[in-house]
Amino acid sequence: MNVLSTARGAARLAKAAVDLAAFGVPSIRGALFGARVGAGARFGSKVLERLGISVGESVAQAASGALPSLAVVRDGITVELAQSGSVNARVSHAAVAAARTATIGRAMANVGRATMQGAGAGAILDAAAASVNVVSRVRAGHLATSEATRIVLKHAIRGAVAGAAGVAAASGTSAVLAATGLGVLGAPVVIPLVVMVSASRLAMRAFDHRFGVE
Repeated sequence: MNVLSTARGAARLAKAAVDLAAFGVPSIRGALFGARVGAGARFGSKVLERLGISVGESVAQAASGALPSLAVVRDGITVELAQSGSVNARVSHAAVAAARTATIGRAMANVGRATMQGAGAGAILDAAAASVNVVSRVRAGHLATSEATRIVLKHAIRGAVAGAAGVAAASGTSAVLAATGLGVLGAPVVIPLVVMVSASRLAMRAFDHRFGVE
């Protein structure tokens, strides 16, 4: 039982690592530049902190004082999974400075780039999961290769739609909150990540309802 629990825990941690890298970092990048677009000249660390994104260089600690069980760092953006299960996000001072000096056009381009990264990651992950499921059916002769290809392709499209929708929603929400000044300084949750997860799930359900996915 202990071995099984350990294996399941390792599997969950591995999935969390993939999700953080695939969607967490692009969502925070989109939120960073989305907030820049929304806040305009007012953009700064306080704007991000109202979104639940901290600004700093060092590895943050969980509330218990322990180091996070998992951290993904890329281009000045860190997304951390604490041992309690909570997710934290942080951007470096250099990343904030780069966003502050970016033109609106360049900021929008970065939002678009982050959205495409989310779409690409979603397509790859959903297609990979579908491939694992159909391979055994093809080998057993229960599924034609052409049908298997169609299923994997549909999953890739669904993943792309869900990934793009999640990152775009995180970016757009950040822009609106930054423009209106809403949010809570030192918010207890990372608002863009919460929005990303919700929007991705809604987009995936809508896709399944409209097109059906085996």
